[in-house]
Amino acid sequence: MRNNLCSSCLNDCPFASSEFALNYFFKDAFGKYVVVRLALGELVDSRRRHNFKPNLNYSPQEFGNLTGRVGFMDFVVRTCWVPPEESKGDEMFVREAAVDVLKIGVEPKFQGRGYSKLMIKRAEEIAVQEMIGEVVVDMIKNQRLSEHLAHRGYLLYHNGGNAVKRVH
Repeated sequence: MRNNLCSSCLNDCPFASSEFALNYFFKDAFGKYVVVRLALGELVDSRRRHNFKPNLNYSPQEFGNLTGRVGFMDFVVRTCWVPPEESKGDEMFVREAAVDVLKIGVEPKFQGRGYSKLMIKRAEEIAVQEMIGEVVVDMIKNQRLSEHLAHRGYLLYHNGGNAVKRVH
C-alpha cells in the first residue's frame, strides 16, 4: 500500500514522497518484522539506484522492489539492544522498542541538500506518533551522517557504527 506523506518534516521537500511496506522481512533472534520504505522522489526500480545498489548475492529481496529517485530509508519497528538512557556509550545494553533505521541513502546528485536529515526527522516523527521511545540508526558507514546524528542529539555507540535517540 502506497500513500503520499502528510508529514510536517517533509513539507519542504520538493519531491513526492511515499511510504510503503516492502515484500520482504527483517529477521532477528526475537522475531520477523515487515520492512517499511520511505521513498523520496519518483518511484523507480531499486536496481536503478546508486546508493546501496542491490546485489543478487547479498540483497536478492531488493529485486522487484521500488525506491525513490532522490533517496530512500528502510526501517522496522522492533525491540533493539541500546545503551541505557544515562549511558555514555558502549556499556551494558537494554532492550527498548524503537524505530530501527536499517538503511538510508541519497542518490549522489541529490546529496548535501538535507534529504537524509528529512528522512531521519521522519523516523523521529513516526516514533513519537507510535509512542515508541527510541530511534536507532544501524550500520552507519557515512561520516557526515554520523556527525549529523550526533548534532541532532543521538548517542553514538559500537564505535560510532550505531546511534540512538530518545524521543519520548
